[in-house]
Amino acid sequence: MLSSEARAVQRKLHQTIKRVTHDFQGRWHFNTCIAAVMELVNEIYGAEEAIAAGRIPASLLAELQRNIALLLAPMAPYLAHELWEMTGETCNLLKAPWPKYDPALAARTRRDSRAGQREAARPGSRASGRDRRPNQRGCARR
Repeated sequence: MLSSEARAVQRKLHQTIKRVTHDFQGRWHFNTCIAAVMELVNEIYGAEEAIAAGRIPASLLAELQRNIALLLAPMAPYLAHELWEMTGETCNLLKAPWPKYDPALAARTRRDSRAGQREAARPGSRASGRDRRPNQRGCARR
């Protein structure tokens, strides 16, 4: 079971993935994508005390690091590549699959959570797990 701080960071991660995916897909709004990642990083800075106290699990921190690198890749490829290597990934960043958000985790309220579940059930939505891009190979850690 995650602490309230860990749930808040996890929620912000999924909200960020959703926002960057929608802003980048078709619209190419780089500025709002970068702003969303900056908001996520600020949320992580706000949780430094909980991280130091061990209330945010290492697995969630690793997920945050990996997804931040992936989300930055289209806008800042060289920085993203450096971050990717720092996380211990061995495969090519460009071959890694785009992160998917969970609508239930991205929801702000209970009502939003039900709307997220409807979105996940909608065929062809990114949240349903069906990606419109060709299949990509996964990556292994060192």
